[in-house]
Amino acid sequence: MAHEVHLTEKGKQIAEDTYERHSTFCRLLTGLGVDEKTAASDACGMEHAVSSQSYEALKALAGKEKGESAG
Repeated sequence: MAHEVHLTEKGKQIAEDTYERHSTFCRLLTGLGVDEKTAASDACGMEHAVSSQSYEALKALAGKEKGESAG
């Protein structure tokens, strides 16, 4: 029997923000030469441990590395 999970709007936003953090950390780490499996594992811890201020700085760096503007 399958069970469904329904998120509140706040829960959905938290999930999206966490996924964005994870993706950013994976991109940064693989860009530094870390293999994808290790980068994904490390990103799981980093997405929860890094402050918002540090994350925003790293996100801006990741955007610059890709040639994008941060925002």
